Amino acid sequence: MNRRNFSALALLAMATLMTAAVASAQDRARADIPFAFRAGNKPLPAGTYEVNIGRLDSRTIVVQNSETGDASAILVQSLDEPRRDTTDATLVFHKCGSLYFLSQVRMPDLTRNLPMTKLEREVTREQAESAANDAGPRLVYIAARLP
Repeated sequence: MNRRNFSALALLAMATLMTAAVASAQDRARADIPFAFRAGNKPLPAGTYEVNIGRLDSRTIVVQNSETGDASAILVQSLDEPRRDTTDATLVFHKCGSLYFLSQVRMPDLTRNLPMTKLEREVTREQAESAANDAGPRLVYIAARLP
């Protein structure tokens, strides 16, 4: 009886670890971003970035430059509905004038909307008030690779 309980417990532990590994892989992506941008309040240069959504706290997104190690951690205020429509990962940027702001992270099983920073709100307001700019802010989509 003891041996049977141990085997069942070991099997359950292995299944849990395998599930966590698969889920963790789906919460991480890598993207080549061809322009400088802001992630939260931190300016980051163009480059290759790894984006991680925290496993223990899925409200935290970490954006890290693969070459320099520069990173920005962003706290997401609200959790969004799980996605079931795609197996792709995408980073969405809000382009306002010459500035790019990371605004959304889309993973195969979830989407996280990032809060607008004070600077982003100011630039958006200024651009809306400017008569010279007819286009207004736009969204830029960058495809990301899953591990």
